[in-house]
Amino acid sequence: FYSISIQRSDMADLDSSTAKKFSRHWIMHLPGGLLFDDARAAGIFVKAMVSRLEKERKSGVLQAKGRCLLADNLFVNAEEATDENVSPKLTCIIDLGVYTRNRLFRLLGSKKFGKSCDATLRIAKTNEFLFPKQFDNSGRMTTVETHSASDAQKLEGM
Repeated sequence: FYSISIQRSDMADLDSSTAKKFSRHWIMHLPGGLLFDDARAAGIFVKAMVSRLEKERKSGVLQAKGRCLLADNLFVNAEEATDENVSPKLTCIIDLGVYTRNRLFRLLGSKKFGKSCDATLRIAKTNEFLFPKQFDNSGRMTTVETHSASDAQKLEGM
């Protein structure tokens, strides 16, 4: 997609799921130091990607590519099936509403106001991204300085 190849090891996989709600947060580290201008640009990219995946799922292309797990789980029932509602509405597991300028990023170890401690944002057990040694789920993270180079290449046209 956009001639960008991303591996699981390029993606920080964070989890804030509870017994009642599945919630994952993925932070993509694009190759070559590519960056999006802002959340809106990232949203345009993600919406285009989801649209393409939906078309490939409906046409059988995902299955033909051996991506059956993705094809079967990209869209899930929005509500539980009942006798009255035999075919519940499907919804994408990717929340496309988070890519707006008024949404804030959560910090590792944080939770939303009023939520229980089991909703704390933590590194997922399935994460393959290599975090610096200072980052773990212990809650005792040390300060790490990070920056975005002023000359970082940005994805244009988003």
